[in-house]
Amino acid sequence: NLYRDLLLPFAEQIAGFSRLWIIPNGDLYGVPFAALFDGASYLVQRHRVSLLPGLGFVRPARPSPDSTGISLIGAYSDRGRLARVAYEAAAVGALVPRPVLLLEGEMTAEALRRLLGRATLVHLATHADFRKDNPLFSYLQLADGRLTAHDLEGICLQASLVVLSACETGRGGELGGDMVGLTQAFLDAGARSLVASLWQVFDPATATLMERFYRLLADVSDPEQALADTMREIL
Repeated sequence: NLYRDLLLPFAEQIAGFSRLWIIPNGDLYGVPFAALFDGASYLVQRHRVSLLPGLGFVRPARPSPDSTGISLIGAYSDRGRLARVAYEAAAVGALVPRPVLLLEGEMTAEALRRLLGRATLVHLATHADFRKDNPLFSYLQLADGRLTAHDLEGICLQASLVVLSACETGRGGELGGDMVGLTQAFLDAGARSLVASLWQVFDPATATLMERFYRLLADVSDPEQALADTMREIL
């Protein structure tokens, strides 16, 4: 039904394009566009699908990040509740350049603040929660507390890719007329692109998806293509 209402009217116009940029509005922020189904196939099987939080995120190209930057990988199991995040972190670390791992008790607010600005790639695997009552308090769980969307104000990133491997990190809510959440906070801080989730995620499946994503990313050097190919393979 969502495919019929949202995309079928434009099916002929978009058929010739391999890549779609979608700027949602209001409740459409919660639509999993890549998973929309036309009765025969999913949208991601025909297109690479990327979202923008708003037109304000269409920016001039920036200089390429420092090629000597680190790949920052953080993993916190939330006191053992996420049994596969350590495996995920090790798998990602073996597939990216210059990995720096923050595992369990090492994944603290101070450590992230010290290292985030040096990272050209950031991968954070932990528990997260979206706060519908105040999206600025949506958070990633750290060993010593929470990293909220509000806490990211004042942090300057040079990362070409940030991956938030946790529940509901792609959700946002309206605050003062603007859409606010972890995604918007990381993009505001300077991340060039971001992988996030709309829903609760299953820990073992996420670890499998992320390992395959980074293997493909090493070959194609394009996060959108790597994620689309990963989705197609897992289908």
